[in-house]
Amino acid sequence: MVDISSTKGELRLPLFNFPKNSVALVTGAGSGIGFATATLLSQVGVITYGLTKIADDKPEISHGLIRWLVADVSDRDQVDSAISRVREEHESLDFLVSNAAVVRHAPVGDVLISDLKYMLDTNLIGYFNLMGSALPLLKKSKAASVVAVSSIHAQTTSRMVSGYAATKGALVSAVKASALDLGADGIRVNVVLPGSVDTPMLRASANLRFPENPDAQIDEWGRSHPLGRILEPEEVAHAIIFLGSPMASGITGATLIVDGGLSAKLAL
Repeated sequence: MVDISSTKGELRLPLFNFPKNSVALVTGAGSGIGFATATLLSQVGVITYGLTKIADDKPEISHGLIRWLVADVSDRDQVDSAISRVREEHESLDFLVSNAAVVRHAPVGDVLISDLKYMLDTNLIGYFNLMGSALPLLKKSKAASVVAVSSIHAQTTSRMVSGYAATKGALVSAVKASALDLGADGIRVNVVLPGSVDTPMLRASANLRFPENPDAQIDEWGRSHPLGRILEPEEVAHAIIFLGSPMASGITGATLIVDGGLSAKLAL
């Protein structure tokens, strides 16, 4: 794991320079990249709402505080209800992280339309539900930003994930268009493309595709990266938070790849 604490127990985090009383909402916050992002935001003093689909999926954190919301991002009514909670407690929303995602594996000829719709509903429509519901609050912020979490599969992919890659590629296009739509409102919109990250989703994929020895497969994936390992969720979270912070005030419509160098490597 990435060490975010000093030997004296003090947080060792980048100075992201979020204004006092900044408010953030992170979806898919129950585990993995979403949980790491919500945790780190709360630790640097941002008022952080973590949205999770499962009511019991609310991990405790050792520092900071996450205010939990329960909603399925594919359901606009549920998203509206969650955003109304934020609206009741705050006049604006400064940072929105659209991270919730699902995956189904199949070769292209065997992709079930029901599975494709399931992925589209969360990975793409979920983003539009969030933007439609949260935009009035974002517009009230003095310097709002949105970061969507796509995947390296949006640009360079592998077998068995054609449907997932399609939804993540569409999300990148949606973010770029959103940046154009919202630039005049002072709202920045960017997207992060993680590679292989040690999350429950990655481990579930390894268990499904390589049930005989999923840990060995994860190790093999790691060795294929120039860094020689898969990433930790906190490493992606730092990139997300950077893009959402005032330190990235001149960046919008950008794609930030966080993949341990994997996409720079020529497959042989």
